[in-house]
Amino acid sequence: MLRDDHFLRREYGRTLIPVMFSVLAGTINTLIDGAFVAQRIGNGAPQAAGPMIAVFHSVKENSGIRILMRLQMQAGMALTGIFALALPVFHEGIRSLFALPESIFLPLFWLGLSLFFELACSVWSSFFNSTDRILLSNLILGMKRFFFPAVSAALLAVSGGPMWVFLPLGGLLSVLCTAAVTETVSFRSRKTAHRLSRLLLLDDWLEREGLVLDFSIEPSEQNICGASDQIRDFCIRNHMDPKGTNRIAMAIEELLMVMKAENPGMKSVDLRAFALETVTGIRVRSAGERYNPFEKAQESGDLFYLGVRLLQNMAQETSYSYALGMNTLYLGFSRSLRDGKEME
Repeated sequence: MLRDDHFLRREYGRTLIPVMFSVLAGTINTLIDGAFVAQRIGNGAPQAAGPMIAVFHSVKENSGIRILMRLQMQAGMALTGIFALALPVFHEGIRSLFALPESIFLPLFWLGLSLFFELACSVWSSFFNSTDRILLSNLILGMKRFFFPAVSAALLAVSGGPMWVFLPLGGLLSVLCTAAVTETVSFRSRKTAHRLSRLLLLDDWLEREGLVLDFSIEPSEQNICGASDQIRDFCIRNHMDPKGTNRIAMAIEELLMVMKAENPGMKSVDLRAFALETVTGIRVRSAGERYNPFEKAQESGDLFYLGVRLLQNMAQETSYSYALGMNTLYLGFSRSLRDGKEME
């Protein structure tokens, strides 16, 4: 009788274990495919917003960054919610598609729940990558994709809990740990003048000190002259030499006139000036087709671009970018500029 029991155990092991592993592997493959599709949905918003966030970060425009982050989360949550709801609702069709013998309702339910944490981590990681916090960006990816899922699966295996709960649990732990890291960095920065915000670690020092000027104009000649005056006054208030500042203001006026003449459909121009310790930055942004006046000025010797070339010669740094239908020009001027030339 004992020999018969051993024989049955051995035969059950030979027949049932391969079947069990086959079912488990099929479920895992289904979840991997579902997670791959969900990842494409969740990463869409961060990938689209990343270049614009990098542009905003380069000109210290934290208000624009916060708007983009809010839009990312709103759009991402809506798309993720639809997909997460569809997974358990259509679980029978998915099971049939992958020819699985067992119900996969619970695995798909937990997968759908985990997608919200995946979205938060993707948005966070992309944001920190765009704002030059590469180490923190990679840390979030490592926690979400490997460390906490592995820890959660091990804890559930030891405790005998539902196996597939490791999907949302790993995501939740990743979000909580990232929040703890950003809170720690933010708390330590409160002892300095450059206090960082809690979740995004943004430095609002310029706004707190009144060292930034933000405004928009319709590109008429009168408004362009008014914008030039505002930028000149801002630079003088922040201790730039009046003679050098006058030349900058006149050249900015010429630049805006060039942009207006070559883009008759331009409805508005956003201008931003900010003063750092050693540099005063000026950002000019407009919507429309790709248009780089710096490049045009280099290619043409026409006097029409004289003001643009003058700006390029005076500026310590110039750059152009085009993202999400927005042309962005940046000029950085040394705070030691005198009569349009940097002091030795």
